[in-house]
Amino acid sequence: MRKLASHLSWTPYIPTWLCVLLTIIFVLRIPTFFEPYWYGDEAISLAVGNALTKGLLLYQGIYDNKPPLLYLVAAIAGNLFWFKVILAFWHLATIYLFHRLAKILFEKNNQLVKIATVVFAILTTLPLLEGHIANGEIFMIGPIIGAFALLATGKVKTTTIFWAGVMAGTGILFKVPAALDLGAIIILFISDKKQWLNKTFFLSVGVSAPILMTIFFFAAKSALGDYITSAFLNTLGYLSSWRGEDGDFLTHNQPLVMRGLIVIITSFILFMVYQKKKISRPAFFVSLWFVFSLFGALLSERPYPHYLIQVAPSFAFLTALMVTAKTREQFLPFPLFSLLGAALIFYKFNYYAITPYYQNFVGWLAGKYDQNTYFGNFDAKTPTTYQVARFLTNNSYQEDHLFVWGDHPEIYALTKMTPATKYIVAYHVRELNKFDYVAKILAENPPRFIVTTLPSPDFPQLDALLSNHYLAVSQLDNATIWLYLKNN
Repeated sequence: MRKLASHLSWTPYIPTWLCVLLTIIFVLRIPTFFEPYWYGDEAISLAVGNALTKGLLLYQGIYDNKPPLLYLVAAIAGNLFWFKVILAFWHLATIYLFHRLAKILFEKNNQLVKIATVVFAILTTLPLLEGHIANGEIFMIGPIIGAFALLATGKVKTTTIFWAGVMAGTGILFKVPAALDLGAIIILFISDKKQWLNKTFFLSVGVSAPILMTIFFFAAKSALGDYITSAFLNTLGYLSSWRGEDGDFLTHNQPLVMRGLIVIITSFILFMVYQKKKISRPAFFVSLWFVFSLFGALLSERPYPHYLIQVAPSFAFLTALMVTAKTREQFLPFPLFSLLGAALIFYKFNYYAITPYYQNFVGWLAGKYDQNTYFGNFDAKTPTTYQVARFLTNNSYQEDHLFVWGDHPEIYALTKMTPATKYIVAYHVRELNKFDYVAKILAENPPRFIVTTLPSPDFPQLDALLSNHYLAVSQLDNATIWLYLKNN
């Protein structure tokens, strides 16, 4: 029990090398504090967060398709600078939790612990996998790692399992695919053969606890249907939305089913190898974790690099195992990494260049770039976005509402104007086919300003509203700002 207590003690003892690593990671994150509003997902989170501070109810009064915790963090932050600061310290805490988990799993291999922690810290910090962006993945892995640190010893009380479940449930409330990581720990329970059903039950109760709290909250606000549909059910359609709508369920979702079969077969092989004592318990666990997290990262089949952050913890462990192991476990990562490599190639995953990101910051800091050039190096449209926001801020009142037809949530986030409808990006309107709903809201309560950045051949109601009731008062590149004419 003393050994277990020492494992699970959260006293923040930090060895010197880890202090140095955390300092380096913080320095690498300093440029993120000075980024402009350019990244769509961050801007949506901040726009939704700002709407929440104005009394709009999430999912019912303002919409996006993730669980609520990321928007609550954005609401607390209030602006991009503080959002990035919160992310920086959250990430430092996540690295510390990862180090604790590494010490528990591989307590006799200090070299492995160091290599794994360094690999994880770098992968989740640099722009390569969008570690510099405040996305759901970078927030969700912290609670999952914390949960696994509580469970990894295998000799834990039911109360500990429950609280580990609460931590995992918290991760799920940042982004749903975090739930898939729990498959690894459940199989680990089964492999232990001791009260695995009892352990799984208490883990499930813990996972359910924070989720049920959100369900009770939205039910009390008469918004339970909106919550379940937006945060969870819409995720199902999101999984295969890039493959169209043809065919029955099995035909349409055949790639998802095939990937699921790969997970089952690979997990079974790992289980049998572990049962024959060919690999250690920690190696078995991190291999399972890799398989399930890769499945989670590939759920939508979309090649966004931040999805791979879910795979980063187990990848870091397997990389360190490959480098330091002196047994057959050294070769264990190779077939698993081949799955990752095949996925990267097949789905054509994108990535962000590292050097230009830091060169841009240093150039701006040294006076080589003015602000417009610095902003434009993130996205060519960013300077225009700031011009639009500046115009709206200078010509609007606190009570004014805004509607943006386009995929520029940055305008809402910069101006902090109240969105005129619950949908703040055009692709949500199109994917959910909410043209009639949006047109009805705009006709009944016309906002003072409408900004159009996209053509609208599929939205004739908007064109009619603009022609009859609005005047174009400014044209900034591809953005047109329209002012409502009350007496027209």
